[in-house]
Amino acid sequence: EELEPGRGYFGEHILDALEAANIGTWTIDLTTHCVTASPSLKRLMGMGDDVPPVAPIDQYIEGIHPDDREQVREAAFRALASRTRLDVQFRCVGTDGKERWIMGRGAPVRSAAGTVEQFAGAATDITENKLAAEADAKFRTFFDQGSYFAGVMSLDGTVFEANRVCLDACGF
Repeated sequence: EELEPGRGYFGEHILDALEAANIGTWTIDLTTHCVTASPSLKRLMGMGDDVPPVAPIDQYIEGIHPDDREQVREAAFRALASRTRLDVQFRCVGTDGKERWIMGRGAPVRSAAGTVEQFAGAATDITENKLAAEADAKFRTFFDQGSYFAGVMSLDGTVFEANRVCLDACGF
């Protein structure tokens, strides 16, 4: 019986753990320029079943939001050229049209001879974190730049936070 890449006695447990943790893994073969991706990576990126688990890197780059492709390419090439770690955040647009934020990290894999023939890494969906940070930034702007009193106070009267207008009016 032919197994998917990564499947097998321990592979099955690892794939289940990756899925539970919402993490996808990938390996880039530097000689073939092909990516081997875990099923969870394809799911995180919103890729369809038409993308095989081993595919040319360009198929995965196509899954990256057009506005982010160049910065991902540049970060990847810098990491590959310098044989250092890759740390990048980017958006993907899945086949369902949904935009997702992904954080990818990778590192060179050295052979016994010390040469780098592969780059391996992991990715996770950080969409919720990005949306929360964006909402927080909008709230901060509203809170800090408004021309009204704004603050956060406990029921016993302890002030946790107040904007400048409120502090100035109270003489603080």
